[in-house]
Amino acid sequence: MTEDRKEEAGRGPGREGRDEAGPAAGMGPFASSWAGIMGSFFGVGLLPLFPGTWASAVAAGMYGLMLAEGWAGHWQVCAAAAAFAVLALASGSAAERHAGRKDPREFVLDEFAGFFLTVALQPCYCVAAGIAGFAAFRLFDVVKPFPCRRLERLTGAPGILLDDLAAGVYANLTLRVALHIFN
Repeated sequence: MTEDRKEEAGRGPGREGRDEAGPAAGMGPFASSWAGIMGSFFGVGLLPLFPGTWASAVAAGMYGLMLAEGWAGHWQVCAAAAAFAVLALASGSAAERHAGRKDPREFVLDEFAGFFLTVALQPCYCVAAGIAGFAAFRLFDVVKPFPCRRLERLTGAPGILLDDLAAGVYANLTLRVALHIFN
């Protein structure tokens, strides 16, 4: 192959050191697609080991910022849950195509939607609710009680999102009971 052809193919001069650079290295078309960038929440889903936990922690941090700024009322938290759910539905199927597999672990918008559903419409919005909500959501997202596992089997964006929303409902109810008991 001539040098010009190698450069066009991305392997020639001018490409040295770029093939493995950045958090998206080795992710292929997923990380460079709009669905991958959005679905990984600008790289959060590309963090090592447990991307769902990282994403839930970032969502909890966003909730903390909302608390600090006085933006954590019923409608704001519900709007955040709805916005992340809509974004997950809009980009989930494309993210699967770009990743080449069902429910790619790098896709984390579903975790954001599930966490915000967990803390939505609670009797109080406070740091303790955010921390307990994070723990409850991660527990139900990992354990996947009925019907979470069944919902996860759906194809495309609904299969990515609905199991996390169901885990968010379980976590929301658990958090509601805990806040009632301990508040």
